[in-house]
Amino acid sequence: MADVAVAEDFYFDGRRVDQQFDISGRGLNEVVLRAHQLKGQTLVTLINFDSAATAQLVVKFTKPAVAVYKVTSPTGFACPPKLPPQGLKVQLEPLSRQLLILSPASGG
Repeated sequence: MADVAVAEDFYFDGRRVDQQFDISGRGLNEVVLRAHQLKGQTLVTLINFDSAATAQLVVKFTKPAVAVYKVTSPTGFACPPKLPPQGLKVQLEPLSRQLLILSPASGG
């Protein structure tokens, strides 16, 4: 749960920006995406509530404020160094979550 503590400020003090993201892929029926923006960074929370099926997702930032974003994850997701323009591929196991933090890349 320490990963959720890292995201606490986003949840309590951030502004919801779910509409800035598109999510597509397989297994979307039980997947929830929430996005919160705070101090120039965006936290994307993905939760798969399905108890049996793995979700194969593509998460795309549809309204980026800058051209290049750095991606990090307090949940240990193996992120590419920068957010791909075609979207980030994410696999969510049953009953799991991923937290992704998008930060403007230097010089981006």
